[in-house]
Parts: sequence; C-alpha cells; structure tokens
Amino acid sequence: MNRRLLAALAVIVVVAGAAWVHLAGEREVRLEITARSGTVSRIQWRAGGGAEQSAGGRLPTPWSTTITVKRLSGIVTLAALSTRDDEVTCRIAVDGEPATESTANEATGCTATLS
Repeated sequence: MNRRLLAALAVIVVVAGAAWVHLAGEREVRLEITARSGTVSRIQWRAGGGAEQSAGGRLPTPWSTTITVKRLSGIVTLAALSTRDDEVTCRIAVDGEPATESTANEATGCTATLS
C-alpha cells in the first residue's frame, strides 16, 4: 500500500476511536425539585434503562440529586407530587447545562433526552 493511503486509514481509525470514546463516556445529570410549600409527598426518577428510583413521605424541598449515566442511556425522567394547592417545579440539567424545566400545580414531570 502506498503511504498516503496508510496515513489516511490511520487518521480515520483515530477519529473513529475518538468519536466512540466521546459517545461511550459518562454524563452528569442533576435532578431538582422545588415546591412553594417547601415539601412534596413523592419524587420518582429514572435514567436510561435503569430501574425507577423513588422517595416518599414528607420530603423537604429544594431537593436534588446528581447521577452519572452512560452517554448512550437515552432518556431521563423526573416527577414530583404534592398537594392540590401547591406549585411544584422540576428541573433536569445535563453536564451543567439546563435540559428541561416544568412547573405545575399539584404534580409535575420532566423528561430529557441524552444525545
């Protein structure tokens, strides 16, 4: 083979490898819940294909947790339930950047897609 062809193939392999490392890396996802009343009765979240996580009872807000997910995990969901007259907000940030936010009375939910 000629040297130019070998050099071109080497560049393709390096670029493809770097792209795979980037795609297969981890993402930091921050989940946040706030409520005007200062408490919610239930919080649920799920990242990618993982199991649903939840917490119940009289949960103080602001509430937050940070999770690490594989880049190819897909969808992250977050939901919270409070009382009928309470205003609840959920937020999801991915790698420090806001991904989604939702505010509603009694219950709210957010969904972010990892791409």
